[in-house]
Amino acid sequence: MIKKLCLFLTLLLLLLKPTLAQVNVFTAETIGKLNQNEGFYNNVKLSFSYYSGNTDMRTLLTRVRSDYIMKNYHIFSVGNLQFIRKDNQAFINKGMFHFRGIRHITHTFMFESFVQKQFSESILLKDRNLAGGGLRIAFFSLGDPSRIQLYTGIGTMWENELIDDTKLGQIHSDIMRSTNYATIIWQIDDRISSATTGYFQIDPSHKEDFRILIEGDISFRITNQIRVTTRLNLRYDSQPPTSITKHDLEITNGLSLSF
Repeated sequence: MIKKLCLFLTLLLLLLKPTLAQVNVFTAETIGKLNQNEGFYNNVKLSFSYYSGNTDMRTLLTRVRSDYIMKNYHIFSVGNLQFIRKDNQAFINKGMFHFRGIRHITHTFMFESFVQKQFSESILLKDRNLAGGGLRIAFFSLGDPSRIQLYTGIGTMWENELIDDTKLGQIHSDIMRSTNYATIIWQIDDRISSATTGYFQIDPSHKEDFRILIEGDISFRITNQIRVTTRLNLRYDSQPPTSITKHDLEITNGLSLSF
């Protein structure tokens, strides 16, 4: 247990470096952890990606995730980092660290809270800090064992951003946003699973300012520790910085190792 705790703290310190984009964290991977035995779980991924939108290129992605599960609690952290150079310049430079705690009230209701830090030069985001929480609801499960599951979440978050706009210069914002999501999980068979999560985040005082985040993936289990995954991420921002496209599309094919 001491070695596992040391590993967890080491991962946190590595991921908290300032060289660390908002991602959906409530996926099939998180759902699978909800029914795990108590203990410590780690996952490392190395992926090949294709991007279109504000950035058109192929790159490599490194991702680290750590989960700690107790009787009525689930704590996890996720970190992504991408740094690509082209012609002696940083062509992609973005990263994210997300930490979340979940408290199980019943089988249907859960409370959750989170903090997040991220940056992404491709959308002129120099710094973003998030903190929030809300209620997660398990609507239904079909099949025995459960083959199809539907979840939704409602909550609010504080958002602090620093944008380096090409025309207006540096723009600092400090607002509260409503953040809501829905997730559907489909366990196709013992080896293949699929999950889709959609986020809708809006500024209640300025309803023209909203973001939509969609993540879908299909995963094939080779062994208990190794999976092959194809993932699609779509991000839409109704009011992006000057010269930035409103959408970003990412398609990822990767191999993951769990231990």
